[in-house]
Amino acid sequence: GLQTPRARSVNLKVDFPVLTPTSLRRTKSPLDFLHDYLSASSSNDDHPAAPVERVLSMFDQEVSYFGNRLNHEGIRNDIESYNKTYDQRSYQIAGTPRVTAQGVLTVLEYDLKFTVGFFERTTINIPGIGPTETNTRAFRDGKLSMRMVLQRAEREWRIQRIETR
Repeated sequence: GLQTPRARSVNLKVDFPVLTPTSLRRTKSPLDFLHDYLSASSSNDDHPAAPVERVLSMFDQEVSYFGNRLNHEGIRNDIESYNKTYDQRSYQIAGTPRVTAQGVLTVLEYDLKFTVGFFERTTINIPGIGPTETNTRAFRDGKLSMRMVLQRAEREWRIQRIETR
């Protein structure tokens, strides 16, 4: 049978792994899920980007993604394209998110402050050489009002819809 944490001393003596029954695992709150999602989506010099698969695992198989109905492959393509354009990304919740339960769904409405970093092609005038094209690091800040709809599948949240509002 399965070994449980209550039998830990026996498990250690006979070298059985300690398994935590699914019923004992705690489901994260929707706000904890949102923080995990924003952290996985962020990237900078001190915080490398999470693998795209980790971000994709937070989505249901097919979702409403910024006005388009996409599966994981469509979301992957969008994320990879966005990450190529904006190699540095920082996302923070501004204010207090509003959490509303609607049957089996939970709706999160929140303001998102962001900073994205990218390289832009610029021309500089170098004395004695003249105009020279170069890549310059640039940043753009902004704020969006967001809406995320989550559904709990067993003990995990999955994004059903994400959009600006």
